[in-house]
Amino acid sequence: MKKVFLILSGMIFLIGCGDDKVESDVLKEQTKKPKTTLSKQTEIKASVIVSTTVNTPTIQCKTCEKNILKAFDRIDGITEVNVDLKNKNVKINYNEAVITVSEIKSIISKTGYDADDIKRDPSAYDKLDECCKDDSHSHS
Repeated sequence: MKKVFLILSGMIFLIGCGDDKVESDVLKEQTKKPKTTLSKQTEIKASVIVSTTVNTPTIQCKTCEKNILKAFDRIDGITEVNVDLKNKNVKINYNEAVITVSEIKSIISKTGYDADDIKRDPSAYDKLDECCKDDSHSHS
């Protein structure tokens, strides 16, 4: 029993000493390499969230709203999207270090809606529900 205790104590001592060496090597390695660039995560935290409003004159209904919200659901850099059906525009809060206004407009266009000066993608428009099409008889 005494031998087992001595062996275990010795192993714990050796393992503990080894950790200091590994930790010391890691610290030396980190100090050797000066960090000249920020990580992407740090850049994102340091950047500013800004807002833009895009005129979307071809949106019609709640389904249009749902389509636009879904289009931005998993886009990096987008923090908030608000669709205003009454005023026919979309207000978007975004991280300007990650996405641009022209990319935002392109996403809306590729969803089937006009976005300021960018016309809707015709093939995306064809795939919209009838209630979302501005030439639909249900919105006369």
